[in-house]
Amino acid sequence: MRPPDPDDAAAWDCLQVRLAHTRVWLAGSDRIHPAPTIVPSHGELLERRAELDALFATVPHDWRTTIGQLRTGQLTLDEAADLVQAALDGQNARRDWILANWPHVVEHLEINRTLTTATWGPDPRLLTDLLTGPLTDTLAAAIAAGEPWLRAALCVVADGHATTLDTRAISSLEALATSHDQNNIPPTAPLDACARLPNDHVHAISDDAAATSMTEGLSL
Repeated sequence: MRPPDPDDAAAWDCLQVRLAHTRVWLAGSDRIHPAPTIVPSHGELLERRAELDALFATVPHDWRTTIGQLRTGQLTLDEAADLVQAALDGQNARRDWILANWPHVVEHLEINRTLTTATWGPDPRLLTDLLTGPLTDTLAAAIAAGEPWLRAALCVVADGHATTLDTRAISSLEALATSHDQNNIPPTAPLDACARLPNDHVHAISDDAAATSMTEGLSL
């Protein structure tokens, strides 16, 4: 909430603008990710976009056309960045709404871009579906507990259009689960923690194309 004191309000406005521009930079830069990232699935993206659409229904009336253009891709992220400064010149109600919800505007643009380019991640149900078949106890326990490293690993061994996991992908996940269990690696540790272990701890992910993909992904 914007503070009522004029000096504090001015400082708040400056901070919000800086945060908004930073959010744009984070969305558009080609910085290197330190570890494999979790890419939301197609279903998760659609669900989140519906939540954002509901939020955008509260936009001030004189900004609805502009926000509508952003949502439908008629304005680029760079063009949208200029709206932050323009918001400061407007009435308090619309200025406060734009600045407070700017991260959601950028997120909506990112979601639309991902859906348009079909670069969403694999469905997390690919993991829970494994529980109906033969599986090592360590991987089954990790899936049942919803250990965080599994989603990052899933994004390495499968793409967003996979409907099932093949034998190689399952073997890779089982090897990682074993490494986590035998070496007491916390479930929240970066996925590349397993890549830094001696080779005899990850013997199951070698000598085939799936293993090569996993190794490259863990080295990001």
